Amino acid sequence: MTLNLVEPPVKKSREMKRFLFVFSQNHPDFRIPELLSVCDLFGIEIDKKWIENDKTHLYVMEFDSEDPVKKILSRTALLRNVFEIIFDSEDLDSLEKKMKENPQIFDSFNEEHLSWRFKFRRQGKKTTDEEFVEMRERFTEVMTNVKAPVDLKNPKIEFSLIEDLSTLPETDRRVYFGITLGEGQLNLKTMYNLKDRKYIGNSTMDPELAFIQSNLVQARPNTVLLDPFCGTGGLLIPAAHFGSTVVGTEINYLVARGEGKSARKGEGFLTKDQTVFGNFEQYNLKEKYCDVIIGDASRHGVWRENLRFEAISADPPYGIREKGRKVGNKERKEHWTLPGSVHEQHFPEKTKYDLNQVYLDLMDLAASKLAINGRLAFWFPVIRDTYSEDVLPRHEALELISNCEQVLTSKGSRRLLTFKKLREPKEDEKSYVIEDSYEKTTFRQKLQGKMANARPVTLFDGLGIGRYMMKAGAPGPHVLKKVAVMMKEATEKVMSETIESDGSLLQYGTPNGPPEFLDALASFLSAEYREPVNRENLVLSAGATSGLVYLLTQIFPQKTTVYTEKLTYFLAVGMLKSLEFPICGVNIESDGIDLKELETRWSEAFSVEDVKKAKEENRFLAVLYLVPHYQNPTGTELSPEKCQKLVKLARKYSILIFCDDVYNILHYNDKVNRRLFAYDNVRDPDYGIGHVISNGTFSKLLSPGLRLGWIELPLELKRKYWSQSWILISGGSINTYTASIVTELLKNGEVSKLVKEIRLENKTKMETVLEILREELPKEFKIWHIPSGGYFVYILLPENLNSEEVVKFFKEKHDLLVNGGENFWAGLSDDEDKGRLANGIRLAIAYPLLDELIEGSRIFCRGLKEMVGK
Repeated sequence: MTLNLVEPPVKKSREMKRFLFVFSQNHPDFRIPELLSVCDLFGIEIDKKWIENDKTHLYVMEFDSEDPVKKILSRTALLRNVFEIIFDSEDLDSLEKKMKENPQIFDSFNEEHLSWRFKFRRQGKKTTDEEFVEMRERFTEVMTNVKAPVDLKNPKIEFSLIEDLSTLPETDRRVYFGITLGEGQLNLKTMYNLKDRKYIGNSTMDPELAFIQSNLVQARPNTVLLDPFCGTGGLLIPAAHFGSTVVGTEINYLVARGEGKSARKGEGFLTKDQTVFGNFEQYNLKEKYCDVIIGDASRHGVWRENLRFEAISADPPYGIREKGRKVGNKERKEHWTLPGSVHEQHFPEKTKYDLNQVYLDLMDLAASKLAINGRLAFWFPVIRDTYSEDVLPRHEALELISNCEQVLTSKGSRRLLTFKKLREPKEDEKSYVIEDSYEKTTFRQKLQGKMANARPVTLFDGLGIGRYMMKAGAPGPHVLKKVAVMMKEATEKVMSETIESDGSLLQYGTPNGPPEFLDALASFLSAEYREPVNRENLVLSAGATSGLVYLLTQIFPQKTTVYTEKLTYFLAVGMLKSLEFPICGVNIESDGIDLKELETRWSEAFSVEDVKKAKEENRFLAVLYLVPHYQNPTGTELSPEKCQKLVKLARKYSILIFCDDVYNILHYNDKVNRRLFAYDNVRDPDYGIGHVISNGTFSKLLSPGLRLGWIELPLELKRKYWSQSWILISGGSINTYTASIVTELLKNGEVSKLVKEIRLENKTKMETVLEILREELPKEFKIWHIPSGGYFVYILLPENLNSEEVVKFFKEKHDLLVNGGENFWAGLSDDEDKGRLANGIRLAIAYPLLDELIEGSRIFCRGLKEMVGK
């Protein structure tokens, strides 16, 4: 927020009263500009010292009477309450002491006709019923107005105790006791809500912001306000409420006349009363409505030379929901054969209206058609990281009064700019901008990051995005857009049902997850795995990462050794190290982990007595972390024989196997690899409490941003570490809301449909990449394994090349991003296998489009030839 504050002299007298202004916490950047504008409207002087702390929503101000306060309350949309302060202090104890020491203060309230009630208003923290009763008993005890009757419904006086727990710094916090003087105009946003309004458009202004904007332009009786881009009248209605006569222009004749389809989903075509005028009739403001002119805001000649408006309020189209358009000739197309002159009706052609020109024209309009001291307020979109005041439009006849930011996304925001006209413009004096931030681009393009140096929004923004993204193990934007459509439709259905029901979807959930989600998930997994999945073994998680971290830290609070393949998911290795779990790498073969080496390590690490005691105590001696199928980074699959042997080994040595089964469903062919969990059969005599956990996620099937997954685990482990977990009992089930939306997609088959599409797409991509590698990869490079599912293929490098150097070469020279094998190394730094296994490159096929993947693969092969001198 930027303000041009004046510091008027504040006349004080002995009769000055102190008032506590408590503002809404909505739109904090707007509250002081709105307050100053309202005070200027009424000629009320404000001392700058009263409002200098922008880390609070409570301000103490002084006036000689209640009159200016009541005037402020009559207008401000962000002012919640005002209290006349009787006592204030640093804390409740000292406040109580002051009240006890000054009982005479209550003498003027000790009258039988002055009924009263007590309110406790805590700021920054909710008050329980017990706390309210405690405060009421404590502080009414020291009040000496014993003759005055209590009236809880309609009292003459409301005494309020206000405890500030929100202001920063904390040393500025105080407690106040006083009389409630009145409420601001927060109710206006409810009275004029868009849900009940007859006629709205795609970009009708939010009522609360519209009333703030009307206050900034000082809409009032005996004035005329213009909105040059009025649409359905969202900015005209609040101005009319405050007494202005309003007029608008709108270039879209269908919008101006209220014809065509409704902007509300499912409503069909507009009816006769769904017009701008119909809105004014709805709110009984007909006498303030002049008209909406179907016209071009850029054509200022439509207005008489001597016409002047007291205010101009606008929300120009900046290309997100509505595009800027003006009357003009389009570039002619060959199929336009019929000249306009022979049409029975003529509708002027419209052409693109460059964004910066929209604002320059608006400033020129204000400089020309505003009365002296008249005000202009409009919304201006900016990219937050590159914003400076140099991008704002200027005119020498207009003074910028306030500049308030509404954050839209992490990249973009819009600013409500308010100007005051100082004088009539000189001849040929035009608006200008120091830096044209929208030259040859649009706000939408900048917001999407196509031309802006924006802060990271996704993980890959922070790690680096290249022209060829063969590094990212995630769905690409083309898949996420499909998921966005699915989620939008499912969300609307589920939330509509929630509104009509008891709202339990938004309540704390049961630790295991919503029952309906678990039912739908079990059905989905049974179909995908082609064998029954017991719903009782399933719990909801926030994705594979959180599932791994949560269970490991719960089951092994004292830490234990985690065995894993020497090449494995690199972020899992990083997490385990950060949690201080010792890691032991085991050799990996073409069909998965080397079981001989694994058994040797376990037999050396655990004695017969260790194992016997662990089994008696139903605990595990260690963990084996695996990505069994379509392994990351090698793409290998654990063979059925190894699966059987591995489960037997785990039972023999009392080991817990933690499987990241995140790629199992993404097989390319009809063959489905059984998850390791299915081999740990509860009917086996040596089953014990179970030895395998299957960790699944929707990050690869739908979207990583959903943070939704599942865990399939033995019942005893589920009971002990999940269902009866105090952490989950306290917080409720993880991600209940998203799970309920995805439940709808599981039930209606949308997830299964998308998974089939992804499988087919991934198969095509992988086969294409492998074909290029077979044809163009130099013979010195070897493909570790031909994958039949998942995301990855791993290429071993010759000894004379280093994987880190290869990664750097492709990034810097070709803007091609790949991952080096060094990142996936889980063995010892001096392990003799490191040079053989870690000196490789992982290619990921999911993120890019097929054309990008083809081009990237060929660049990769050509680059490797260049590096080996061929």
